[in-house]
Amino acid sequence: MGLFKTNSRFYIGGIYLFIGHYSVSFAAKRFEPQLPLWLLFLAVQLVDIIWSIFIFTGIEKASVSHEVAGTPLDLYYMPYTHSLLGALLWSAIAFLIIRYVPIIKNRNFSKAFIVSIAVFSHWLLDLIVHTSDLPLWLNTFKVGLGFYENAILSFSLEVVLLIVGFLIYLRSLTGKGKRITGLSILLIVMIGLGINSVWGVAPPNSQTAAGFLLVCYLLLAMIIAWLEKTGNR
Repeated sequence: MGLFKTNSRFYIGGIYLFIGHYSVSFAAKRFEPQLPLWLLFLAVQLVDIIWSIFIFTGIEKASVSHEVAGTPLDLYYMPYTHSLLGALLWSAIAFLIIRYVPIIKNRNFSKAFIVSIAVFSHWLLDLIVHTSDLPLWLNTFKVGLGFYENAILSFSLEVVLLIVGFLIYLRSLTGKGKRITGLSILLIVMIGLGINSVWGVAPPNSQTAAGFLLVCYLLLAMIIAWLEKTGNR
């Protein structure tokens, strides 16, 4: 596993650190209860949501590869979403939107800052698992610690992160059994999606993979919004 490479193609063991990112959503909700979970779910996956759109439009590029077991995609060109510079930019944009656009009630600096950190956490977690395909800027000086080279290790890390974040969040839900039951079911579904992401059938092309992930991101945000709403009744 390499830490630094420049202008080369690499292959990863799995599509993405898919479910692990949501650990940040749950933890952030625990420390800023007024932030809706649906917003935090979208924040931690904002980089990938934009990546999916950029794959569809050809701004960024990926290809299907079967050279490594459990590795459906070669993420060889994603300078605008998954570079360090790009992640910082999307985090800053998220901060400005939450701070100044009336999306949530009682918006303030603290809430906007937490959302921006949630956005940037995507790149930090990707750094742990990706091989050297994360550019520092544009498409150069690519980094990654390479945990994805071992699918079991990387997936186990995802599950541990998700459960820890979930348990942190549960500490704020004492006495809300209905919502806890719904969230527990959602957690199991998310782990199932993570299994499919790593060991499921490889997509026929990168557009299909991007479409699948985009639907998952939006659907999970909608489900968590519904669970929060019903749990507050």
